[in-house]
Amino acid sequence: MGKRKLSITVFLLSLSSLLISLKLFWNLGIFVDEYGLNADIVNGGDLLLTMDWLR
Repeated sequence: MGKRKLSITVFLLSLSSLLISLKLFWNLGIFVDEYGLNADIVNGGDLLLTMDWLR
C-alpha cells in the first residue's frame, strides 16, 4: 500500500510540474507577441530556446 501512495504522489507532482511549465511557456509566447520581441532574445539565445522547446 505504501508503494502505491508513493507512485500516486510522484505522478501528481510530475503532472503539476508539467502544468506549471506549460503555463510559463504560454506566458512567454504572450509576452513575445505583445512586445514584438523574439523568443530567443527573451530566453537568452538559441540554445536555451531549443532547451525550452524540448522541455
